[in-house]
Amino acid sequence: RIAGVNTNLFFLETLVRHPAFAEGRLDTHFIEEHGIAAVEPPAGDAQAMRAMAAVAVLEDRAAMRRARQDGAPDRFSPWARDDAWRLNSLGSDRLDLDDSGDRVSFEIAYAGAGYRLDSGEGAIFVSGVARGSNGGLTAEIDGRRRSGGAVADGNRFTVFLDGARREILLVEPGAAAMSAEVGGGRLTSPMPGTVVRVLVEVGQTVAKDAPLIVLEAMKMEHTIAAPADGTVESLPFAVGDRVEEGVELVGFRAAA
Repeated sequence: RIAGVNTNLFFLETLVRHPAFAEGRLDTHFIEEHGIAAVEPPAGDAQAMRAMAAVAVLEDRAAMRRARQDGAPDRFSPWARDDAWRLNSLGSDRLDLDDSGDRVSFEIAYAGAGYRLDSGEGAIFVSGVARGSNGGLTAEIDGRRRSGGAVADGNRFTVFLDGARREILLVEPGAAAMSAEVGGGRLTSPMPGTVVRVLVEVGQTVAKDAPLIVLEAMKMEHTIAAPADGTVESLPFAVGDRVEEGVELVGFRAAA
């Protein structure tokens, strides 16, 4: 497993596992003749992998809470807790994820030693969570034991499950775009940073709050979102470009 950068690991695995490669029947046309480059990596179980990303966020936050509580004057005080605890009720929370441009919102209920994740398309029940070193994650998801990984880099999680790999972004509340002219066509950078993902194309019609571009600053990712329904008119920057505070990231025209 390699997280954080795109690699050709799947291509190499496909190549060396081919029977002809193992038998040493090689020539300079091997890749084309056997269609190695055309083999697509597995998409994976999107629902389970999104659930694993959400659980990784919750478990990492829980570990941070435990560390804070251990150093609190009264570690058993309810004021030392921030785990959505409620008197005579289940704690609840909300997580917003961006899975390659698809926004997924989970309503979280803390149920004993597990979680109930509701995305509006049905609930997912997660229990028996074990968060290992190097991003390892094992959990029972809807009654099925799943073992994989969710490696965190800021608020980006690289999720591994059953040979599949997905990049899932935690969208922090309030991380939407700062717009100098919300109705007038400019979405500007809230701070200096680097463009790490462009999620739309010029001419594309988008809905309000749709993620447009992702900016990395201070090891955190910030999603620039559409302030209204409208159309993307220009994209001055590409992935990898360094931007300064206040520059225009997206030319945007709001719908009439």
